[in-house]
Amino acid sequence: MKYRPVSVAVPSQDDAVSQELMTEMLQHLEIILALPDLESFPKTKKLPAKLFEHLDLALDCYDRYIDHVITAEKWQVSCYKGCSACCKYELARGITVLEAVNIYRYVRSWPDIEEIYEQNGKNMVAFQQLLAKELSRQPDLLLPDDPRIVEAHLIYNSLQRQCAFLDNEQGVCRIYPVRPIVCRFFFSLSPVERCSPEHPAYRGRDAVGIDPSEIIKDRMLAISRRLHVRSLNFLSGAFVSMAGDIMEGEPLKTYNYE
Repeated sequence: MKYRPVSVAVPSQDDAVSQELMTEMLQHLEIILALPDLESFPKTKKLPAKLFEHLDLALDCYDRYIDHVITAEKWQVSCYKGCSACCKYELARGITVLEAVNIYRYVRSWPDIEEIYEQNGKNMVAFQQLLAKELSRQPDLLLPDDPRIVEAHLIYNSLQRQCAFLDNEQGVCRIYPVRPIVCRFFFSLSPVERCSPEHPAYRGRDAVGIDPSEIIKDRMLAISRRLHVRSLNFLSGAFVSMAGDIMEGEPLKTYNYE
């Protein structure tokens, strides 16, 4: 796949709109990072309401940044509401603990939460088995950008195990307001049919990832570390870890403080 990450400085190093939006997003994340008692989360299963308020605002900044980049670059993206090709084929990898807890809070009260948990569990096991097989071929030290992970990822996509959060009837994401950054930043510039792993040109399709700045990524990870939770970094695994191992099915409570 021809993948072109896009940095914060789009369309130029002096792009004022991009800088302004990333600065605003950073400010919201800094407020979250400074909140007290985040480390007690695994024990109390409670978090400040301000965390979710500012995370929503930060993600809104990111969405506006993406819209600006696409417009400034004059890209003709193939993605549209109802397509859901990525949701049907792609493994969402690169999920932070902060994003996982946000998703869990959003879906915990849904009547089909048990079915969602079960489907995520099946997807998690499927990828773990593929990854274990790829790693066994060459049992070297695992690296962040290890090609064996990428290969397991692509093979998983070919299995067409759809995301557990996809609404099949309407072809839309059920967690759209709280979807993770990795589900926000990726766009196809190739014809829609090439987004299917069954298409012969699937791995050669032209795609772009509109990355947040490195400092944004750093703050997301820093907040996640303060939550004192270890989790898998792909969506199904991150959700199962959060819902089962950490929250044990309990609702996540929020509180206000002076």
